[in-house]
Amino acid sequence: MLQGRVRLIAWSPGGVGCLLLLAAEGMWFGEVSTIDAAPRQQDAIAQGACQVARIPLAAIAEIAAQQPELWRHIGRLACTHQRQAISHIQDLLSMPRAARVAKVLLASSAGDDAPVAMTQDELAGTCGMGRQTANAILGTLEQAGMVRLGYRVIWILDAERLARVAMGEICRTNKE
Repeated sequence: MLQGRVRLIAWSPGGVGCLLLLAAEGMWFGEVSTIDAAPRQQDAIAQGACQVARIPLAAIAEIAAQQPELWRHIGRLACTHQRQAISHIQDLLSMPRAARVAKVLLASSAGDDAPVAMTQDELAGTCGMGRQTANAILGTLEQAGMVRLGYRVIWILDAERLARVAMGEICRTNKE
């Protein structure tokens, strides 16, 4: 990523999107396809204006032929993304639902008063819950003044309190 942000979304057979990674400036993605040459399993969707550098597999292979340590670096990147995925799965299995929603919103925020560009379906899929449950939690967070909901966007109004929700300290709902 040279500029901007790209959301990597995986789709369920029913068409529900799950945000897997939010790539920002300086981040790399697509390393697994670089290693195994298989097609990507996610869609990369620009979140506003962005600039992405695409390095063809043939160019990577040519560079790696001269500098074999490149494969170790690509492998480390794949391991980093795998560790992030495992951490996310652990969160899905162990965190209260409201904490999962808060954590995903905070992780998806650009932190510059820009809204989180994510549908409620994507949020629900990313958090491992149904849309109705995610909507109820968002409603609770909105009533508490922590977020504001818009069309395909969510504004974070109180990141400090939302972080406390993410840590499981406040805002339990009766849907836990």
